[in-house]
Amino acid sequence: VNGTGRVVELRIPSSISRGYPAFGDGSLDSRPTNTLVAPVEALRAIGGWDEEMPSADHEILVRLSAVSSIQGVQYLTYRVRTQDGLDAPEEHLSRADGIARTLTKHRQVLHRNRPARARLLAEMGRHYLKGGRWLTAVTNVTRSLMVDPRRPGALRQWIGTAAGPRVWSWYYRKQRVPPTPGA
Repeated sequence: VNGTGRVVELRIPSSISRGYPAFGDGSLDSRPTNTLVAPVEALRAIGGWDEEMPSADHEILVRLSAVSSIQGVQYLTYRVRTQDGLDAPEEHLSRADGIARTLTKHRQVLHRNRPARARLLAEMGRHYLKGGRWLTAVTNVTRSLMVDPRRPGALRQWIGTAAGPRVWSWYYRKQRVPPTPGA
């Protein structure tokens, strides 16, 4: 929600089957949600949260999907209040670092799943751009495009990133999903 309480984006996660790497076909958004409820046994089976990760939501979903199905629920579980476009660059750089570590740690799984790898590279590029690292953003979005050129929106994202933060920010605001009526 924005500063006035208006819903600007609604994220409803989908479900994925056990053994299917997260984010591969778009079934889980590359921008994961923040609510995860899992049996303690499942979290123990994968070694719990990786405390070395600066931002571990992508990483734990890759590991969890290897041992368990993930059921998306259609309930609003939390609200995030935006600051009308004022994001802390350090937060975006931390998220980009977490994705980079996920790509390294799960290289074998993600190498076999090109769509998942491309989505994570694109997400990492977005965070680098919002963190003020334009050249690193262009590099990662270019890598994403090379890994999966058929990813929806890949070419538009590359053009927007190459054009710079102001153009990309304007485009991203235009692409936000309108709120669901009655949400």
